[in-house]
Amino acid sequence: MRIDEITDCCDDCVNEAIGLMFKGYPCTVDCGGHKAGYRYANFKMPNRTPADMQRVMGGIGTVHNSFWEGAKSYLEEV
Repeated sequence: MRIDEITDCCDDCVNEAIGLMFKGYPCTVDCGGHKAGYRYANFKMPNRTPADMQRVMGGIGTVHNSFWEGAKSYLEEV
């Protein structure tokens, strides 16, 4: 698969040697959970406060882990 095919089908996802990644976090299939979490944080947490990060970190490790990793990736951006 060529890099342009990867980027065409999956914004912000990178096919690395270890598998599909979204902004440094491993994901499966299409990174849908990560993308949804990123969009959620972009909409609901535009100020990136410490309380936002605390809320996101509470979700890491749950059944919705990929969603919260996506939200965390948004909050980690400068």
